[in-house]
Amino acid sequence: MKRDIDRYERLPKAHAEGATVANRLHVKPGLTGLQSVQDEPFLSTLRRTFGDPDERLGAVFSYSLRDKRRGTEFEVYSGSSGPSYGRHTGNGSTADVLQAAVEFERWLEE
Repeated sequence: MKRDIDRYERLPKAHAEGATVANRLHVKPGLTGLQSVQDEPFLSTLRRTFGDPDERLGAVFSYSLRDKRRGTEFEVYSGSSGPSYGRHTGNGSTADVLQAAVEFERWLEE
């Protein structure tokens, strides 16, 4: 299947800051614990797709994104526990962002 390159759009810096929903281990089956906390391979993929990350205090990288199909806004970032997904304060439920994260991981692999 060909990836829908327009499905996700980048939002302004720090637009998605809010609560952590899950780390990659919880949204991408098959990752080992070590793979789920490694920043560089995941960051390389994100950088190729969306450009350089935003700077965020306490984070290795941060991307604020919107899934245009679902209408869900979320943040992909890496903090002290490795790459994770976050929910915007006041935008979308935890369940919405969790599902968006699962679909985003699949989309990255297409």
